[in-house]
Amino acid sequence: MFDYKKAIQVINWLAIKAGGKINKQKLLCLIFLADREHMRRYGRFICGGSYHFESFAPIQLEMKNLIDYPEAHDFTIFGLVQLFFEYDEVTQTITSLAPVYEEEFSESDMEILEMIWNIFGKFNSSELINIVHEFPEWKNWRMKLGKFGDYSIHNELFFENFDEKSKQKLMEYGIPVDQLILPKEDLETVKDYVLNGEG
Repeated sequence: MFDYKKAIQVINWLAIKAGGKINKQKLLCLIFLADREHMRRYGRFICGGSYHFESFAPIQLEMKNLIDYPEAHDFTIFGLVQLFFEYDEVTQTITSLAPVYEEEFSESDMEILEMIWNIFGKFNSSELINIVHEFPEWKNWRMKLGKFGDYSIHNELFFENFDEKSKQKLMEYGIPVDQLILPKEDLETVKDYVLNGEG
């Protein structure tokens, strides 16, 4: 399941954080980083949905389609998109049109969104793409593609930690890598919870 109403507010929140406008690639990278952290800590993506590999980064498909094809959704969702943000396909820019309706967010949603913005919000889209390419989800995708035969990111990939080479590269960007590494026991507990469908 995917929460389209919450997704609209996530997009709007990030656009406002960026000064009212945000590049689409930057936004999708930030959403991946937030969803990854939320999955590892709380066992779910912020808005639900699924991830696939695209040319530049792991992408939340439902979120991307909401931005690119709002008219393909039902009247209520289409109307909310028109109320809260607009997307310029030429400039690849999303512009906020209204204040965020924060009632859509849980405490953990806000915790992780703020955390990811504080760590990664200063980077531009090109920098974020390079950063995301150091994450295990991206680095391991070719191996997993052969196993699963598709471009889906299966949930088990979100519970892998960085290798030492990636840690070093991320630290060169000034990223506090320790904040993104969780104890193995905690990760295994959440991973078991997610993969065995206990939630």
